[in-house]
Amino acid sequence: MPKPAQQNIGPGNPQTPENQSQGLRSLLRSLVQRIRTILNKVGVLPKPTQPNTGMGSPQMPESQLQGLEPIIQRSRGYVRREVLGICALLGATAILGLCSDKNMTEVLEEREKRKAKVGGVDKKPQDTKSPATASSQPATPKAETPNQSTPDAEKYETFMGVKLKIVTPKHKPDELPALQQSLLKKPGARYDRHTGNVLYGTPAVYMMDEPVVEFEHTLVEGYGKKSKIFNGKLKLKISAAKALIQAEKELGEPIPVREGIRTNQRQKLWYERNNCLGEFAKRGCEKRPYPTAPPGLSEHEKAQAIDIDTRKRAKYKAVLIKYGFLDDTRKDLPHFTFKAIPFTAKDNAISKWNDKYAESPEWKKWIMRQEISLGKILGF
Repeated sequence: MPKPAQQNIGPGNPQTPENQSQGLRSLLRSLVQRIRTILNKVGVLPKPTQPNTGMGSPQMPESQLQGLEPIIQRSRGYVRREVLGICALLGATAILGLCSDKNMTEVLEEREKRKAKVGGVDKKPQDTKSPATASSQPATPKAETPNQSTPDAEKYETFMGVKLKIVTPKHKPDELPALQQSLLKKPGARYDRHTGNVLYGTPAVYMMDEPVVEFEHTLVEGYGKKSKIFNGKLKLKISAAKALIQAEKELGEPIPVREGIRTNQRQKLWYERNNCLGEFAKRGCEKRPYPTAPPGLSEHEKAQAIDIDTRKRAKYKAVLIKYGFLDDTRKDLPHFTFKAIPFTAKDNAISKWNDKYAESPEWKKWIMRQEISLGKILGF
């Protein structure tokens, strides 16, 4: 009895081409069908001039088999890789020369060239001796680096050569500390999602809905001859930060800033210290000559105000006013608010009064005293 025909059609099959022609044609029909689908998508395969005989016909036209190889040669690299993957699946390494080692080597070289262009590095060695196996394994995707489109990524903006880093508050509205929860009970209180502070009254009405940015800036600590100038980080609303940068560019020198944004808790400490309240009253302190707003009512809590070095106050003020900053608080000469609205007659009147107060004996006597910063007292 003759032996049954073997079903294996891979390389090493002892059968003659005549005995395996039917199996090869069946597999080739599936191969051609898949390749034609891909080539039609990329526009490589020319439109047939004759009606299609169909992939399910019992006879495979020889013209299709003869025209298959030049079509593949003109196709894109990923189409060729698809063909090699199909060949690996079928185990037909030498069918029509499409799955030869030469073609596989060319595909691998093209892939390495593309990686070199984009700076990609494939640390896994390529096994050129078994191209069918290598092509059948999907490539492991690389881990994406954080960018500005991801929610947790750091976001930056550059303005006039200064790098502005957008920052977000630490607390969410439903996780606020006790002080902020109590401030939310005030009439007209609002939560600023950019600063994480709660404000009420006039500051809440004119609060700009824009992000807070952190940037490198010249800072000052202390007053008068005992003050210290150093480089540090300053946080402001983005419009206020850009206005300050523009003012300094026009002035041609930095404007030393004592402080920008404050949290509700830090404003509470300043209020108690400058008015000798709470723990400061127990320690013994001297009330400051300038007013300090209670928590929830300060422009610093909106990140729309700065306290500057007063030794060159007149010079700094002349350029700050041009870019929207105004000393709109009586007696508080270091304080400048970035106004979200145009200056009013009252604002201008207070500003002129402050210019006269800057020459008064009361202020000169005060500014000559040695000051210790809040940070040194409270360990900030």
